[in-house]
Amino acid sequence: MPKSKWTEEEQKNLENPDNWDAESEKVIEPVSPGRVVVSVAFKRAELELVSSFAEARHEKLSAFIRQAAIERVTRVAEITTFGISGESGITIVSAYPPSDTFITAAAELEPDEVTTG
Repeated sequence: MPKSKWTEEEQKNLENPDNWDAESEKVIEPVSPGRVVVSVAFKRAELELVSSFAEARHEKLSAFIRQAAIERVTRVAEITTFGISGESGITIVSAYPPSDTFITAAAELEPDEVTTG
């Protein structure tokens, strides 16, 4: 147990409700909303892909991952139209892209070649 910076007598005085000044209490708002650190596991190849993309955008890796997660959950809908030869197309609206969509290859791009959207 850490040693108190108060003497035993000072501690007793501080803990005594008769010594509290409830008449002039002040409510102090926090300076900033708290942050939480989350650990995310990546396969080495996945981390290299994400890291190189963030670097190409001149972003810190943590900021890039955070923004990607926020964009994923705030996306309203993704509209995909499938055309069928000789017939009219089918439009599918989904809140999230299919979970089996993976990047299978990546190309090295210069930062000005990287686009999002």
